[in-house]
Amino acid sequence: MGRALVEIGLLLTHLQNMLHRQVGETVVRDTVMPTDACEQWAGMFATNLIGLQH
Repeated sequence: MGRALVEIGLLLTHLQNMLHRQVGETVVRDTVMPTDACEQWAGMFATNLIGLQH
């Protein structure tokens, strides 16, 4: 289960970066450590989705 969460975190981080590029924003971090992605993806992803709505 732990590895699956890491993979999900990495995939969502890549999706976040793609969204940034699509709207012309700077990608903050192109390289993400698995532990960072696992621990931080939810907040970063939600923040960016909220930001894209404005």
